[in-house]
Amino acid sequence: SSAPSAGYQFSSWNVITSGSAPLLGLQSGNSFTMPASNVQIEAVYEAKKYTVTINGINGTQTGAGSNYIIGDRVNITATPNTGYNFTEWIVNSGGVSISSGSFDMPDNDVVITAVYTAIEYDVSITGVHGTQSHTGSKYKMGDTVSIQYTPNTGYEFDYWNVIQGGVSVSSNSFVMPASNVSVEIVYGLINYTLTINGVNGTQTGAGSYVMNEEVELQATPSIGWEFDEWQGHTFLNKDSSTTKLTMPASDLTISAVYKIRQFTVTVNGGNGGGAINYGGTVNLTATP
Repeated sequence: SSAPSAGYQFSSWNVITSGSAPLLGLQSGNSFTMPASNVQIEAVYEAKKYTVTINGINGTQTGAGSNYIIGDRVNITATPNTGYNFTEWIVNSGGVSISSGSFDMPDNDVVITAVYTAIEYDVSITGVHGTQSHTGSKYKMGDTVSIQYTPNTGYEFDYWNVIQGGVSVSSNSFVMPASNVSVEIVYGLINYTLTINGVNGTQTGAGSYVMNEEVELQATPSIGWEFDEWQGHTFLNKDSSTTKLTMPASDLTISAVYKIRQFTVTVNGGNGGGAINYGGTVNLTATP
């Protein structure tokens, strides 16, 4: 009979000496017919082959195989995918102790698992002339990051300036890459329209302006009319035909008001003189 050590199995009988007679039956079993001589027999053992199985999601592993024997030094590696870190080895079966990426092969199969965890990244959203925020605090690769922003009065969204991370912002959101992200919201001043109304004169200064821009105004009355005042907003001097205003954060319509001029008619030797509006009818009476 044979009793192999742990990790080994019986392979064959090796007849060292048996005299000149063959050992009948030994080739087909564990017994033989004793010849008329001393017999020396050797039991030959061979190492059992065991399997190492390595599982893992979000990374790649090396070291798995099916040709390990007891006492082999098994070297294993775990390489995380982009956006992940290797965390630990879990021994599912086999009872081995993993140290510095290796273990000694026992006399049984081994199943281990490489555990990976997603890396958490930071997002920074900045901007001048507005307030901005984003959902969440830490993000993993593949997360959707939504951005909210509110421009200050007189400003509007202009464009996204991606400082770090190389993301593409669409519909106020982007997909998180495997890196920190820094995005600046660039705001631009809104152009507002200044409209100037006026009858019996011409005005200059109408156009497109941004909030707090100083606008120069001028009103030129038609013949027979004179400038009276500006209406519709606060002016540097509403009673001056040439003045200024500060553009508000909205469209604005103002008016230049004109009044008809009066002239004095003096009649010598008759009646009908006095203060007469431009274009008015003067009735004269001669007194002989």
